[in-house]
Amino acid sequence: MTGIGTPTRQDFPTIRRCIGYARALGLDGLRVINLFALRSTDPQGLRIHADPIGPRNDEILTHCMQTLPVDFMVAAWGADDFAIDRAKAVHAMAASHGITLQCRGRTKNGHPGHPLYLRRDAALSEWTP
Repeated sequence: MTGIGTPTRQDFPTIRRCIGYARALGLDGLRVINLFALRSTDPQGLRIHADPIGPRNDEILTHCMQTLPVDFMVAAWGADDFAIDRAKAVHAMAASHGITLQCRGRTKNGHPGHPLYLRRDAALSEWTP
């Protein structure tokens, strides 16, 4: 598990897949921000932590939304229902900055698909909770 405020420079499989999607869209860059400050390969790690969102995550998300030249953001957190309340809050935050959330495929419950489990040619479409 990586803790709050711990940046990483290693391209893990998920990030490598995101880079591939960005290149396929003709983008020259990619910035990944997370619903939760706490990151865990096991969703249970988020459920049992006292504050998975973290004390500054909303501030950081807002800063990114205000300062990055974006019209859309790609939501890609996968199938875990634990994230739905947080997803609604981040969706509202993005909308308040005129940013739409897109996704590349959905889970059977309508969550944005996780990059590792999507087809390489999955098209972007708007995502709302």
